[in-house]
Amino acid sequence: MRILLVGENWHGSLVTSCYEALIKLGNETSIFDFRREFELDAKFSSFPIIGRLEWSHRREITNRKLSDTCISLKPDVLLVFKGELITPEALKKIKQKTGAILCNWNPDDPFNKVNSSRDLIKCIPLYDIYFIWGKFLIPEIRQAGVKRVEYLPFGYDTHLHHPVNLTDEEYKLYGSDIVFIGTWDREREELLQCITDFDLGIWGNAWENVTIAAVKKYWKSNARYGEEMSKICNASKIVLNLVRRQNGNAHNMRTFEVPACGGFMMAKRTQEQIEFLEDGKGIVSFGNIDELKEKIKYYLIHEEERKEIARYGMEKVLYGGHSYVDRMRYIVDYIKEL
Repeated sequence: MRILLVGENWHGSLVTSCYEALIKLGNETSIFDFRREFELDAKFSSFPIIGRLEWSHRREITNRKLSDTCISLKPDVLLVFKGELITPEALKKIKQKTGAILCNWNPDDPFNKVNSSRDLIKCIPLYDIYFIWGKFLIPEIRQAGVKRVEYLPFGYDTHLHHPVNLTDEEYKLYGSDIVFIGTWDREREELLQCITDFDLGIWGNAWENVTIAAVKKYWKSNARYGEEMSKICNASKIVLNLVRRQNGNAHNMRTFEVPACGGFMMAKRTQEQIEFLEDGKGIVSFGNIDELKEKIKYYLIHEEERKEIARYGMEKVLYGGHSYVDRMRYIVDYIKEL
């Protein structure tokens, strides 16, 4: 099957993981990095009026490049990851000229203004299949007019997320009693403020925005991916997974990545995570700050229980069909049945 992926292509990205999985499954696959193409030759982004005009022009040019690429490659499937800059006109042209099955796998909430756009909403009915990671979003996506909505959870990359052996120096560099790996936001900052009396480590982007000094001092560096993220998970006793409110009662990428790396995960309680990993067996969950603190104190001094939960969680993820190869196989098989 000839498949064109549309999204951001960088080491550690969802698009790159899916690309490698599709290649492994024997599909003729390529990537159109929409963000990179869009940002080429941007000169006036810091100027309000000229910048908006340039932004509009670059979006038009990039959509034209995408259409031309599809017409040239003639893919059987176009798989878009989110696609907030793609216009309805471009999708219509691609469908008309190539007959490709148009799919979207949105790693965010399409109806959350922070992660969406007018064009993204307008494009929803144009996709033949819309894959989404959260069951709670299915009714609204269906109501938006898409033909088929399919639940597709996140997963892990076998090349990036796996246990690693550490030197003594790496334990010192990457290790903390409690570690959080993720992007800053106000909600996360306020929660982490409540556990600054523990040995805390924070790795992620945008933490320069922190206003609470007690939290900022624990920020070690920007985001880490692949083997370096695995080292952080393996060097630390507890890996926090702070599922955002926008994820509802679902899950996020760390749900699978942390156990796959062999880390002991303590996560904000959601129904889907418990279904995947079993609370107290493959994951330890919490519902409020008091419960979080209580469980941190308990598991910091119960090393064998931590190791057993981390081991069980890793087995559930590795042998439960949760790799991106499994996810891409599901997409390919689903499309073949149409």
